[in-house]
This record gives sequence, C-alpha cells and structure tokens, in this order.
Amino acid sequence: MSKLLASKMLKIKQSELLDHPLGRSTIGIITSSLNIIFNTILGVSKIAVGIIFNAISVVNDGVNNITDTASSAVSAVGFKLSTKPADKDHPFGHARTEYLATIIISVFIMMVGIELASSSIGKIVTGGVSQFSIITIFVLSLSIAIKFLLFGYNMYNYKLINSNTLKSIAVDSICDCISTIVVLISILISHYTSLNLDGYAGTALALIIFIQGLKLLISTCSPLIGEKPDKSIVKGIINKVNSYDGILGTHDLIIHNYGPNKHFASLHAEVDADNDINVSHELIDTIERELSSDNLHIIIHMDPVNTNDEVTKKYRTIVIECIRDIDQALTIHDFRIVEGTNRNNLIFDIVVPHDFKITDKDLLEEINQSISKIDNTCFTIINIDRNYLNY
Repeated sequence: MSKLLASKMLKIKQSELLDHPLGRSTIGIITSSLNIIFNTILGVSKIAVGIIFNAISVVNDGVNNITDTASSAVSAVGFKLSTKPADKDHPFGHARTEYLATIIISVFIMMVGIELASSSIGKIVTGGVSQFSIITIFVLSLSIAIKFLLFGYNMYNYKLINSNTLKSIAVDSICDCISTIVVLISILISHYTSLNLDGYAGTALALIIFIQGLKLLISTCSPLIGEKPDKSIVKGIINKVNSYDGILGTHDLIIHNYGPNKHFASLHAEVDADNDINVSHELIDTIERELSSDNLHIIIHMDPVNTNDEVTKKYRTIVIECIRDIDQALTIHDFRIVEGTNRNNLIFDIVVPHDFKITDKDLLEEINQSISKIDNTCFTIINIDRNYLNY
C-alpha cells in the first residue's frame, strides 16, 4: 500500500471504513493480491509436475489455477478503477467497473474450460499412461489445503464488503478444492488399478470450469440488466423517511444500482397540504441531506396531501374499497379531486404489480364500472404505476 493510500486510510474512521469506497477498494485489492500469489505458485507447480509425469488432469488443474490468477488480477484492477471519481462523461461514477471485471473473468474461464476439454478428450482418444509420483500427490494435497484456506479468507472478505467479485473468487476456490480432490482420486485409482482415468478426470475438470464461468457470467449480468434492490436497503430508506415528523407516507421509491454499495434513489414523500410550503420544503431538504452518503444519493419529491377535506376523504375511501375488491395487491397514491358542475374528477395513481393478470385497459374499465355503481357522477383520471421494488 502506497504512503498516499495509507495516509488517506488513516483519515477514515474505523466505523466508516467498510462503507467508504477507499476502504472497500483496499480490502478488495489486498484479497485479490493474495489470491494472485498463491494461485500462481500452485498453477506453475501443477503444470510442471503434470508435464513431467504426463498427467493431463494435473496440467488442467494447474491451468485452472493460472486462470484464477488472471481472474484475481482483473478483479484487483476492477476494484481500483471502481474508486475513480465521477467525471463529465461518467456522472454516476465508475463503480460498475467491478461488474465489467467480473464479466471478463467469467468469459475467460469459459474459454479455458473449452480448451481443456478439447485436450482431455484428445488424451482419451489417443491414450497414454501417466506416471505415478509422490511429488504429484504432495503438490495436489498441498493445493487442496491452500485452496480451502483461501475459500475461507475470500468468503470472510466477501461478507465484509458485500462484493460479488470476491464471492465469485471464493466459490472458485472451493470448486478448485473439489476438482483437485477428483484429480487426486483419479491418479490413485489409476495407480492401484488397471483403469486409466487421467483423460476422463481432465474432461470432468474442464466441464466444471466451464459451468463455473457460465454461472458467474449469468449472476454478474443480472445487476447490469437491472434487478430489484436488496430488501434491507428498501426498508431502511422507507422507515427512515417515515420516521420524520411531518411525513405522512411515502411511495414511488426507485433505486438504481451503479455498482456495489453505490445507489441512487428517488421517492415521493407526502406532507400535509395545509402546512407552510417553506417548512415542508425545508423538511424534505433535511431528509435528503441526512440520508445521502457515499453509498446513497437520494432525491425526494414533495407531495402535498389534503387531509382535512371531507369530500376528498369520502371519495378516496370509495376508490380504495373498489380497488381492494378487485385485488388486495393494488394500492393508490396522489389522490385528489376536482369538483365540477355535473361531475367530480377523481385523479390518482394506481400501483400495479408486474405479474398482474388483468391488462391495464381491462383494469381501468373495471375500476370505472365499480366506482360508477356507487356514484355515477364520478369521472376517473388514472395513471398506471409500477412497483419497481417487488416487495
């Protein structure tokens, strides 16, 4: 760690270390660096032993460790680049670089798996007997022990900083343990029986490597496509906003992920329409300021709600009863009424789940018919809204 980095780290309070981008990046880089060192040693050792004793499964296992070295190197670069501050071309920062790094890792792992499968199948076809060696057994046994320790270390740091990149490296470590055990068993069986399992073990290992890369690719693409936010984050924001005196309720919370622990959020907060608008605006500004941090930037829209008008409360109750008769999952917000000479305009938003079975058109017709049966002087102006949280 450079002196400049160390001096910056000292300025961060211990309690804020894990939430601070610099602290998170440092833990990620150190973890990745240790994986680079051990995987390089294991990879070179296995490849050398495998070539000397004509054991393609051992060579494949060593190449797998070298891919882990490359993966850890890419992840270290990803952690470093993710701390780069926002600029005019990337106003939301560079935290998603960590996702890109993981995608590169996964594609590389899949390509290696295909290549190893090809060479292993080739040995099955052409034949060839591996030479048994105590050195091979020692190297493989040592690898299993080291990889198991790396698994524990990577999992600890994954939970510490909530990094999918470190989680993928941890999962890879335990998969390496299993694959190396398979290689070790196949060598022992080949030595003590007439069965030559080297090529088959190499093929199985190649398949494991490919599947591992594919799973990693799928899991990493999910946040880039756009997945629902963590439930704890959603509850934390809603509960915090609702805890302020003067807030009557919240709705339309949307959270965008721009990298691990980097969120931008917006929501609507309801306030009493009879309150002084300057007081309510100051309250909203205070909430935004107190909730925003290095990990969360939040924008709150102020929604004045008329709580004392009896006509508004009457028709709001009618609408709520009508939509609950249709489906308990439906909710409304931003309800207001514009009274006319011959009719009352009921204006509101209705929140519809993504998997709702009724089409928007049929839903609107059903709501209108239900309300008309109670009061045929009502005319509805309804905006269909979606629940982007799915909780």
